[in-house]
Amino acid sequence: MSTYLALYRKWRPKNFEDLVGQEHVARTLSNAITGSKLAHAYLFTGPRGTGKTSTARIFAKSLNCASGPTVRPCETCAACEGINRGNFPDVIEIDAASNRGVDDARDLRDRVRFAPTHGRYKVFIIDEVHMLTNEAFNALLKTIEEPPPNLVFILATTDVHKVLPTIISRCQRFDFQRIAFTDLVGRLRFVTEQEGFSLETAGLEAIAKRADGGLRDALSLLDQVRACASTETISATDVFNALGIVSNEAVVNIVRSIADSQVVPAIEGLQALLAAGFDHHGIIRELLEFFRHMMLVGVAGDRTQALEIPEAQLTALKELAPRLSMPEILYAMEVLRETENLLKGSNQMTVWLEMALIRLSQREEIPSVTDLMRRVAALEERMSGGLQPAPGPRPTARPQQAPPAAMSPAPVYAQPAPTPASAPAAPAAAAPAAVPAVPDPVPVAAEPAAEGGDDLVTFLGVLARVHRSTHSLLEQHGLYARRSGATLTVGIKATMRSFFEKADRKVYLDKAAVQAFGPGVHTSLAFETGDTARPKLAGVSPAPAVPTPVPPAPVIPTAVTPAPAPAPVATPVEVAVPVAPPQPVPQAVPPAAPPEPRAVPPATTTSEPPTVAPRVPDPLPAADEPVGGAAPRELVNRTADIFNGRVIEPTL
Repeated sequence: MSTYLALYRKWRPKNFEDLVGQEHVARTLSNAITGSKLAHAYLFTGPRGTGKTSTARIFAKSLNCASGPTVRPCETCAACEGINRGNFPDVIEIDAASNRGVDDARDLRDRVRFAPTHGRYKVFIIDEVHMLTNEAFNALLKTIEEPPPNLVFILATTDVHKVLPTIISRCQRFDFQRIAFTDLVGRLRFVTEQEGFSLETAGLEAIAKRADGGLRDALSLLDQVRACASTETISATDVFNALGIVSNEAVVNIVRSIADSQVVPAIEGLQALLAAGFDHHGIIRELLEFFRHMMLVGVAGDRTQALEIPEAQLTALKELAPRLSMPEILYAMEVLRETENLLKGSNQMTVWLEMALIRLSQREEIPSVTDLMRRVAALEERMSGGLQPAPGPRPTARPQQAPPAAMSPAPVYAQPAPTPASAPAAPAAAAPAAVPAVPDPVPVAAEPAAEGGDDLVTFLGVLARVHRSTHSLLEQHGLYARRSGATLTVGIKATMRSFFEKADRKVYLDKAAVQAFGPGVHTSLAFETGDTARPKLAGVSPAPAVPTPVPPAPVIPTAVTPAPAPAPVATPVEVAVPVAPPQPVPQAVPPAAPPEPRAVPPATTTSEPPTVAPRVPDPLPAADEPVGGAAPRELVNRTADIFNGRVIEPTL
């Protein structure tokens, strides 16, 4: 019983004329042999099954043929027959995948020293050379660069990027291309005729498409189809069944249902393919390939011969391509691509396929790029015809307004009469007109002092609007502020140097100086050590260890006159005196009961200053009653800063 020889081995090219799709390589090597311009090393690179090893054997036969060197080996001499059988002593084929170490490279380096014994040239064919290690490549560098006479290296690889550049630079490189679709079909037809069996054109095209440019793969598939067929006449259906390829008829029926927006026939066609055992990925692949051919037919029209479109599908493609617009075809390809990604790792592949067919069958009108550009242009025209808001000035910082009355009530001593909405303020309005109105204690209202004086009060008032925490720190630890020309010298306790030397603090201080004293004024910080007296600030009192009473202003005793009814006239007096430390607030009284006015001692005509009675905590006023004698707004804000953690050393 004779051993069967596979078709790809039986029909391996034996000379340069038999090479399919590599005419540029055959021509270059033939000219090198004819002109005696042989190189010492060649590098063949390209996809699998494109003829790299076959070309290396043909080249070795051309060099060692008895009638050579020639481009047409005789195939009858001992050298040609030995090379075809693979046992010629001077042609050594090495598999680099299994001989990839540095020791193998050293053994090869030792073998190249011997001259050829049976032929003219000693040829080393190293297949899959990219599998060699870097050490093995480095061991061969010198040998490949300067080999002995009559020695030729032929390196073959599918991944040339893994070969060291130092190796590539020492070789002549030949890039083998994928074999064209039409060349594959022609070669397969030639083999079937020589083997004595026939195959339909649709089957040959299906095999060539599955081979993807590799002649060895195509011959292997042809051998498989021939083994599956029971007769010497093989139909396209036999090819589809043997290779698991979806038939053209089934694909055309599904695409026709999609074009007619018929969901049920499309799902039925899918179920029939799945019941026949076809793979989900194979169905997606065939549908995507068919829509690709529709796209090419829609673009190229009748010039489809060079686009590798099977002739068996041309009739159906020309029928269905006009029924779908180019945006719809592109949309279908995009949906199929997304579905193919969803099938990876999914256990519900049938569901995703059915969803894809439903989306394609019940597709809405898909606008083209031209339609979208037209709609954008129309929208821009409509917007340009409307009124555009004029660009206004950049918003500036608004001056700080007074908080609501519930937070910081304004003094009511100078109001002539109460309003119906402020009934609790009636006792204050009944005060004698001779009592002077106490101004708002906010320090920003104070006039700046003359040059060389102390401007700390004015500077603090403006700084309160610029930055609250910086104002609180300077209010506690500021000693003085003296202006000399465009420089405002601010004295600060030396213990606070680290807080005020920050860049952001200086920015706030300079900004407040400009707002308080005009453009061009900047601050200069002076850190004082020792005991430096601080000026008295309006509304702010230091916290001594033992509070000492401060006599009231001399104008207060002379301005107070006896009143016919008790009135809280003592409240203005307490504004100028030091405020005692905050006391715990008693429980609030119900709003319905208005607070009782405090008793005022009778006025005396003696010249002795009145004695200040100890402060009694006032009851919590109602929500709509202004607080008389409350702490100034700055003191309240400072207290909030202390509790919020923005003040380091609280001093109230």
